[in-house]
Amino acid sequence: MLQLKCRSYAKLNLFLDILSRDSNMHKLRMVMQSVSLYDELVFSPISENRIVISSNEPAIINNNIIEKAYFKLKELFPEKVRYGFTVEVTKNIPLGAGLAGGSSNAAATVAALLLFFDIRLSKKEVIDLNLSIGSDVNFCYYGGTRLVGGIGERLERIDSPYQHFLLVFPHIHVSTKEAFRLWDLQAESYVPRAESDSALGGLFYNAFEKVLYPMYPELANIKNILRKLGAIQALMTGSGSTVFGVFSNQEECVKASKDKALRGLKVFVVKKKNQGISILNKQDFTG
Repeated sequence: MLQLKCRSYAKLNLFLDILSRDSNMHKLRMVMQSVSLYDELVFSPISENRIVISSNEPAIINNNIIEKAYFKLKELFPEKVRYGFTVEVTKNIPLGAGLAGGSSNAAATVAALLLFFDIRLSKKEVIDLNLSIGSDVNFCYYGGTRLVGGIGERLERIDSPYQHFLLVFPHIHVSTKEAFRLWDLQAESYVPRAESDSALGGLFYNAFEKVLYPMYPELANIKNILRKLGAIQALMTGSGSTVFGVFSNQEECVKASKDKALRGLKVFVVKKKNQGISILNKQDFTG
């Protein structure tokens, strides 16, 4: 049978605010942006009803969200999902970086399996399916630039003028669970930003910076460095630890990436993307 080849793109948070906590779920308001840094996934059918991962990143082989996506689809459509896959994952998106590498892999898995098994769903059904896998999976599935609300189920496409980004990953893993725990400690006194601030005029705000920068001062330092190197804006994405700068053009972005102030850090020069995933050989399945 044919292989299916996909790319799953990283995301940035141009805006992230935490509105409230309901039970164990936090309600967020975000502006999210897909960028050109991507993982590659190759799906090859096998007769067994399971997922077998191979990857250049050993940490995901036995702990990944790809399997969760597969088994959720198998649970919902047992008569359709008739076999499993080996999935070769070439990881370029760092783990624990706030770039939604895992969620984007899950989104690519959903898209691949819907195509493989000819499962046709309404948009609402896709949103509900993705939400059952992870809160960022819906954005990663649809991608582009979107205002995202609730627990990840509300998405509205918006326009953004920002095209060029320099990502700086300081090799620090920040637990999302720990970031929310720290935020919860000061939640009673926290006042969310006005709703209008998540429009493009009020972007470049991340509520997590307030609680994470005191613990990880090197993140605040990277933000300051990016501004000194000419970034129009700089911000931490998600719950960290990647910090990104927005630059006016590709040349300035590349120049900043080579500055000695960023030596020893992992840097990525990326561009805005209007999609969250791409299937490279879709024509092989659709004719």
